[in-house]
Amino acid sequence: MLIGLALAFVAVNVAAVRDGNEREVALSRWCEELGDVQQFACTVTARDARTLDDGSVSSFDLTVISPTGVEVQGSWRPRPGVIRRLLQTQVPGVGASARAWHSAHSPAD
Repeated sequence: MLIGLALAFVAVNVAAVRDGNEREVALSRWCEELGDVQQFACTVTARDARTLDDGSVSSFDLTVISPTGVEVQGSWRPRPGVIRRLLQTQVPGVGASARAWHSAHSPAD
């Protein structure tokens, strides 16, 4: 039993280090791009939310339009193994305001 607990402890620590490394890479990339990032106040023009049997959101896609008329699409999917779910009211509806960011170095799509 003690060996099982020790193995579980090691597995949790390995997962935490891996998650920390992914966050560090993402933060590093964000900081590199930060000087070129522009924020836009947009309006949601389309929303497609998929739900589970319990009514929580399993994923969603949004389309927003910027004040200059540029349409941007994005999606949200939970990370594998994440139990925390969104409620339908937490997903912006059509007509809601949303923020979008763009970097001059990022691809147009």
